[in-house]
Parts: sequence; C-alpha cells; structure tokens
Amino acid sequence: MELDEITPGCKINVLFESKTGDQNVKHDYPSSLYSVLDSKTIEIVTPLNNTTPVPLHPGSRYTLIFSTDKGMIKALSEAVDRYKKGNFLLVKMKIVGNLSKYQRREFYRIDCLIPVKVAKLDKADLNITNLEDLKRVVEDREEEDYATIIDISGGGIRITAPFDLHECEYCLLGFDLLLNSGSRHIDLIGKIVSSQHMPETDKYSHRIQFVFNYGTVYQEIIVRYIFETERKRRRKEQEV
Repeated sequence: MELDEITPGCKINVLFESKTGDQNVKHDYPSSLYSVLDSKTIEIVTPLNNTTPVPLHPGSRYTLIFSTDKGMIKALSEAVDRYKKGNFLLVKMKIVGNLSKYQRREFYRIDCLIPVKVAKLDKADLNITNLEDLKRVVEDREEEDYATIIDISGGGIRITAPFDLHECEYCLLGFDLLLNSGSRHIDLIGKIVSSQHMPETDKYSHRIQFVFNYGTVYQEIIVRYIFETERKRRRKEQEV
C-alpha cells in the first residue's frame, strides 16, 4: 500500500514513548489524516488526549497506525512542522521508511463479556470454500449452542460454555463487536486449543484459535475493536 491509497479522514493512532522518572510511559492518541502532500509527506490533525491537543514536536519521531479498509498500516514518521489551517490544528509528518502491515497487537488480549454462537464442525466442513455455504450447512444441523467470550485477541478467544468441546477439533463462531463505527458481525472458524471443566460452576473453559480461511478482514475488525476498547478504558481510568 502507498500513501496515496489512504483516504483523507482515515483514523490514525499516534504512538510514542516519554520518560517519567526512571520509567518509559507509552502513549496512544487518536488523530486522523488531513491530506497527503506527496509520496512521503502527510498532514494529520493534531492528536487529542480527551479534548486536549497533544503537541508533536518537530524533529521527533512517532509511529502512526492507519485504520484502512485494507487493514491496519504502520508507518514510522517524523514531525516536520505544526500550524493551523482553517479551523484545524495540523502537523506535517514525513514518513520514514516503508509502510507495513501492523500486527503487534494481534495477540494482545483484553477481558470482555460477549455472547457467541458455537457450532461444531467436521473436518469435511473445512473443505467448503464459501462461508455462506458453511453457515447454511451448520444451520441445517440445528446444533448451535451459546457461550460467552471472556477474553479476546486478534488470534483467538477464551469462552465459558455449558457444553464440552474436548472431542471437537474445529467450530464455527458467530458474534458481534461494537465499534465506534457501529456493530459488526463476525463469522469465522475456530480451532479448539484446550478445554477444561470447571467444577465450581459446572461449566467449561475453552481456548479457541481463529482460523482465517476466508481472509483476514475479520481479524482487522477484531484488532480495531481491541484498540478502541482499550482506549475507552484508559479514558475512564484517567477520569476517575
């Protein structure tokens, strides 16, 4: 992907570290792309900490994470200038190096409580090349059960369920994620990694790895959900 393929208005996360005492503090602030000036130079809206502008200092370097239709794109950048254009406080940024897919948080895990529909799959089901066809096969069996996702990452989930999956290798998962842009439904295949009975609740804990047989678009949505949820939680903590 090139810079001129990224649309103005695209959401950006600005990442950097600062030193407080003897500790390095990581920062992650929201921004957006204002314009692309050339193949290496862009203008971004000054990021915000709640409603307070966060100054990006010319000469300092920052990591930019672009949330695009083709996934999350990472770019190392250097602040060049700060100025106002109309009603916008802008920062001119020079991209240092090449753009790359952003996967650092693929396995970053957050706690949650999300209802999930689980359907056991046979190995032969994995040969079905169309997701809608697979969903119809599963619905015809009428063997779907409901569980709760208690933590999620870009690579998998942990669920609690009233049923055992230790003899099942794969399953079809269906659940909804609430993003800033609205609710998104996720349908994907999961591979059962471990199953454990919990006598205290008479339920089961299952770890399930995502299998992206139908492309990685759902993974990008999940990672975006993790980003947004983590940011909301940090804001609440700062307000306390």
